[in-house]
Amino acid sequence: MVLKTVAKVISNRLRKTDVLSRWGGEEFCILLFNTDIDTAEKIAEELRFLIENIKIQGIRKVTASFGVTQWKLGDNKESLFKRVDNSLYLAKLSGRNKVVTNNKLYSNQIGSPINIEWGPFFRSGNNEIDSEHKTLIQMSNNIIIECFKEENHLIIVDMFNILINHILQHFINEELILETYKYSQLKEHKEIHKELTNNTLKIQERLVKGDCSPINVAKYIIQDVVVGHIIKSDFDFFYIFDN
Repeated sequence: MVLKTVAKVISNRLRKTDVLSRWGGEEFCILLFNTDIDTAEKIAEELRFLIENIKIQGIRKVTASFGVTQWKLGDNKESLFKRVDNSLYLAKLSGRNKVVTNNKLYSNQIGSPINIEWGPFFRSGNNEIDSEHKTLIQMSNNIIIECFKEENHLIIVDMFNILINHILQHFINEELILETYKYSQLKEHKEIHKELTNNTLKIQERLVKGDCSPINVAKYIIQDVVVGHIIKSDFDFFYIFDN
């Protein structure tokens, strides 16, 4: 009943040229022809609102999370789907009932700091890496919360220093594990670690000097450390732990 009702609500909003299909158990995929990314995002937000206001007897509330992307030059079906699928999971893992476009998470939702949930989406299959990623996300969530409090600069600096130490040790451990598994892209992955380390140390320096606001620290942690490190880089090696 819920699936049919949601499908009807979506269909009524879309154009005749758009394509709506069911994708798995409770997921839908929408293809919007001749539509730029800003318009697609607005349509997704409108659909989210319409679904949130569905009334079904016996059902307390229905909500939907959306991932949005646009075909880019050089895309193939795998890269396009990966980007939109990751965006969908980020929407689910950072509060649900929201729209995420091109893997970009924002530090707050309606004035409140977001919370990134640890779940199967982040699991690589290697216990050590997964444990360290889980700790990284927990530490990041704690810092994000502090960044939305007033006059909390020294606490944020201390927490950020601890996070950096965790990241540096995690990179060492991760590289050793990937070397053991003979990961073919290890050299490139080390360069990614090096660049992220340098950028994080620069943010730390600016934070200590007072040249970087707590909100910008929260944005950096979400977009570069969690999304950039785990989702855009680490997902590429998860396959080596499949067996």
